[in-house]
Amino acid sequence: MLSGWERHLGHRVMPSSTRHRQFIYPQMAPMAQIDSQNCRGTTLRVASYAVCFAWAVEFLQLYHAPWIDGIRSARLGHLVLGSVFNGPDLVAYVVGIGVGVVVEWGIRRVGRWV
Repeated sequence: MLSGWERHLGHRVMPSSTRHRQFIYPQMAPMAQIDSQNCRGTTLRVASYAVCFAWAVEFLQLYHAPWIDGIRSARLGHLVLGSVFNGPDLVAYVVGIGVGVVVEWGIRRVGRWV
């Protein structure tokens, strides 16, 4: 989301280095779209939903019918659906969601000790 806002709205939302755009943004997207605190289920279940959702959106970028390209031509449609499939993003999604899982487990573990 942040990458799309930066690209389409012209604001500097995050640092502009190539490394941030290539690796940080794809990892943040699934975590921003699925909030595990509002979902019922275990952390791993929510993480699996996030991976499925992120991969579905990424693979949907391979599909180019006139109706969906019409949706993508709108700014919001382009931000939500994207336009170009990028295989390494699939790995980035899993890594980013995995980091989120580890952080959540760490927070819960520390919370038990306090």
